[in-house]
Amino acid sequence: MPEDLATVQDALRHLLVALGDRFEHAVAGVPRGFGDFDAGRETRRPVEIVRHMHGLMRFAGALWSGSEAASVEPGNWEAEVAAFRAELRSLDALLRAMPAPTGQTTAAKVLQGPLLDALTHVGQLLTLRRLAGDPVPPRRYYSVDMAELDPPEG
Repeated sequence: MPEDLATVQDALRHLLVALGDRFEHAVAGVPRGFGDFDAGRETRRPVEIVRHMHGLMRFAGALWSGSEAASVEPGNWEAEVAAFRAELRSLDALLRAMPAPTGQTTAAKVLQGPLLDALTHVGQLLTLRRLAGDPVPPRRYYSVDMAELDPPEG
């Protein structure tokens, strides 16, 4: 990933890398059962948040390519985390192959809609970790080397 974000494609791909990195930070070492943690007051459980994030990446790809987004089938925590990672990689591959959207949208709409929404949900996962009694250690995100999108498998 270039240090200089010369194109919209560079900026969006960098955002995907940052999103993937922050997601990995939020879900690393989650305790057993965290996916079903219920904070009450009609708050989404972590597994539901990750499922929604998976759907957001699929929606972003559909917007970009001018296609319809397929629905996302519910899965358990491990399946949802793996599906989000795979969809993030798929969207990155689409952005590499197609530098501009072909659908009835703009890069700005994809950014302000599904991509930034997904980033918000990483914050929710971090908050739920704290509420569940398992806070994530602080991190200086600006100093992370974000060369390419390659979240860990499994």
